[in-house]
Amino acid sequence: GTSQWKHVLRGDYSWSGRTNGDIEVTNNYTVEKTSIDIIKYGTSYDNVQEGAVFSLYKGDKEGNTIQWYETPVEGYGTINVQSTGASELNLPAGYYKLIETKAPTGYQLLDEEIYFQVDGGTVKLITQNGTEISDNKTEMWELVTVNNTITLKIKNDVLYNLPSAGGPGIYWYTLSGTLLMAGAALIVYRQKRKREVLLRK
Repeated sequence: GTSQWKHVLRGDYSWSGRTNGDIEVTNNYTVEKTSIDIIKYGTSYDNVQEGAVFSLYKGDKEGNTIQWYETPVEGYGTINVQSTGASELNLPAGYYKLIETKAPTGYQLLDEEIYFQVDGGTVKLITQNGTEISDNKTEMWELVTVNNTITLKIKNDVLYNLPSAGGPGIYWYTLSGTLLMAGAALIVYRQKRKREVLLRK
């Protein structure tokens, strides 16, 4: 940036003839990176899961759209998310998207990609075209910052619903099944009686 060169230009210089001289410049600039924790949940944010795997992709903004690369960011092709919520991402400023490649056992893969922007130590959720998402929250994921720790919390839908194990709903299933079985038994009994009558004749 221009601020770096201002430091080079400032200073006291003196002219002492026409001797050639060298100015040695050391660039101490380091890229600022932002750490992001990822925590996976079940269908609610009180059910922590592990075993999910993500891939991270980068994008470049051109005008009002973002062009997304098809190759994962180096070092982030396989992001294994553990329940501890360790800093899985440490990223410089830019546009990024996460794609879930493996869901926790018993849960469905996310059917949408997670887009976000890193800028000056802050992170915000965006759409595919870069529009900011209000409150950093969607139905299936949200960004929260607590004590300068940025966490991306992601939910998953279950693969299937388990049968009812209690409550009034189970009685209706039981009653319906009993009535169906009784009806089938009555039909069989009538057909058997009908055959017996025919054989007697």
